[in-house]
Amino acid sequence: MNWTLSDDFSLKTGYRYNPPDTPLRSLYNHSYMRQWSIGFLHKPDSGLSWGGHVLHNRLTDGNDRKAFNIWLDKSLWQTPRYKLSGILSVTGSENDPVPVSYFNPLSDRHYQLALRHHYRLKLSDHWDLDQSLNTSLGQYHQSGYSPELGWQLEYSQKWRWKDQLSFTVGAGHNKSIYDGEPEHGLSIFASFELRFVQ
Repeated sequence: MNWTLSDDFSLKTGYRYNPPDTPLRSLYNHSYMRQWSIGFLHKPDSGLSWGGHVLHNRLTDGNDRKAFNIWLDKSLWQTPRYKLSGILSVTGSENDPVPVSYFNPLSDRHYQLALRHHYRLKLSDHWDLDQSLNTSLGQYHQSGYSPELGWQLEYSQKWRWKDQLSFTVGAGHNKSIYDGEPEHGLSIFASFELRFVQ
């Protein structure tokens, strides 16, 4: 649910069953997750926004997970076709000390700085191509382990037709830290969106 309290401030609450961030190993072991969330968004001007949210995740294996996220998004440079944004964010979680098969730190914090490049190319009267390049660098703190640096690089294309039909494809490479050990990941993704205009 969304509430718009003013032109620049809004609140959002939600409930989801087995959201996308449910651990896959949890689902494999027939343990399911319920998620409650509340957040806010403030846009003081067209080039600046900040917000945050808190989550309470309850799994049927007995694990209660609490998480938060605070972020600041600032437009650094913009032309009619190109936009460069900088994002600062802090995320963290607290989890129950229960024996589970998925990654479950007792407590962690992640401090991250990201740059987002966005370029729009008009191909015709009906077709547009949006290209995005996202880079980020952050420090991850997990209780019981030394802080470690992580990073992410992601590129995507979004083909749009009349703001009604779009197809997105992209790939990313990242370095994450799990229990003090670095892990490199490669991802490929695609999505399709169709809007019905009345």
